[in-house]
Amino acid sequence: MTKYDNNMRGILFKNDKKQKDSHPDYKGSCEIDGIEYWISGWKKETAKGPALSINLEKKQTNKQDNVKKEQSTKAYANKEVKDFEDDIPF
Repeated sequence: MTKYDNNMRGILFKNDKKQKDSHPDYKGSCEIDGIEYWISGWKKETAKGPALSINLEKKQTNKQDNVKKEQSTKAYANKEVKDFEDDIPF
């Protein structure tokens, strides 16, 4: 069986959980160059007629970002700081 290629493809569904006007009318996801994104869409009326305004957000959660930052900070903090010897003759 051939694996389906989702790259540069996505889908939107009607947002049944919308409670405020600021919440998106549609929610979904897509994949761009191997990175998954959430898609949010709002119905708009423009001078050219009805339109769909969209927003893309990486699926990676803030918790994952924070863990990576914390690991990087710990690795930097654990590096041994060595005084350099000043051999400059002046």
